[in-house]
Amino acid sequence: MKPSLYNFFVKNDDNTNTIVCFNALSFNYFNTSMEREKLLKDIIDNPDNYKDIIPSFYNKLKEGKFIIDDNINEFDIIINKYNEQVNIKNYKLVIMPTLQCNFRCWYCIQRHIKGRMNENILHRVCSHIEYMVTNQKIRSLSIEWFGGEPFLYFSEIIQPISEFAKKICEENKTPFYSSATTNGFLVTPQIVGKIKTYNFNRFQITLDGDREYHNKTRVSKKASSFDTILNNINYICSNLDCIVTIRVNYDDKNLNPERIVGQINQIISKECRNKIGFAFRRVWQVKPFKGERELLKIGSRILRDEGYIVNVDLMQQFVPCYASRKYYNTISFDGSVHKCTVKEDLHKSSLGCLSENGEIQWKIKDFEKIYYEPIFNNQQCMKCKYLPICMGPCTRRFEENGLKMPTFLCPIGMTNGLEFEDSILNYCRREH
Repeated sequence: MKPSLYNFFVKNDDNTNTIVCFNALSFNYFNTSMEREKLLKDIIDNPDNYKDIIPSFYNKLKEGKFIIDDNINEFDIIINKYNEQVNIKNYKLVIMPTLQCNFRCWYCIQRHIKGRMNENILHRVCSHIEYMVTNQKIRSLSIEWFGGEPFLYFSEIIQPISEFAKKICEENKTPFYSSATTNGFLVTPQIVGKIKTYNFNRFQITLDGDREYHNKTRVSKKASSFDTILNNINYICSNLDCIVTIRVNYDDKNLNPERIVGQINQIISKECRNKIGFAFRRVWQVKPFKGERELLKIGSRILRDEGYIVNVDLMQQFVPCYASRKYYNTISFDGSVHKCTVKEDLHKSSLGCLSENGEIQWKIKDFEKIYYEPIFNNQQCMKCKYLPICMGPCTRRFEENGLKMPTFLCPIGMTNGLEFEDSILNYCRREH
């Protein structure tokens, strides 16, 4: 037996004098005292020396994949898990009804091109859904509404496409779900009452710091957008079986977790908090700043204490990005097809288009053979202990390089303020 390449020993920061032993390939973990850390590492590094001395603990380490057979190549396991996830036929279709928005956030990467999906493209989207359900025999369909602000055109686009998708999925006994990335301002109680039937199970809704800062960024003439959005979130969680992720966009001026969560608590009821997760994200124009990590750790502790879900920045499904999956596509309002959506000038770099019969026509020959090659299959990633929870460079860089392997750029240290070890602790606390 030999030690796994992906073992972590992370000191708890909760003053318990303990460490977490975590395996990044199996996601198994256990706690032990700091006094036993040296012995534990020796046992894992030299497992056969202890096999007969502590057989039950030896077997526990083996079952948890902290120690593995000498002939096991863990990188091959990662490649196999990656390929499984790339090819799984749970189809996620992102639909962008428009690039327009009711707000003008200063950091937004989208160019708010005027226009919305017309009837012709709407019918092509419905044909595509029917093609994927009846011809490709997908296992499930999940439609994610994105933009721009998708709820600008609820009755014109979201509702008719959702009605069609629901009908075709029911006829073919294909599970159907919906989700949305939205600013939340237009997801009113009236809208929530209408979308219940479309199985909305997830929302991502953004705030910009505390009430004062947020309202200066997302200006509403009628009322505080901060209060309106949070009241809508509270209503969503009270009436739908779903999870809402509140993405808090921050910079070096507005990261005050105690104040932010305190103001959120004024509106969000305690009964709804176990449906709400938080993801703090530094806006891309701002560089890491002094004290950022400590403030985020304070934020994680406050959120746990207040009963919210603390989102974990670890890749848990062995793909670096949603765009890495074959059964994931984005259709924009003009019928153009994309993979990565986190790009400026998105529509200058579409990868395909939607045909009349609903099939995707890729612009690049052998697209599917080229696009899904693992970018992490390089010498630096192969040697890195963070690989299973990082999965290497972002596919955006692959697209930006003309679907050719980009010059390697390690994403470690480019995370959202927290280190991987912080996220490991958050994961273990959440699963405990």
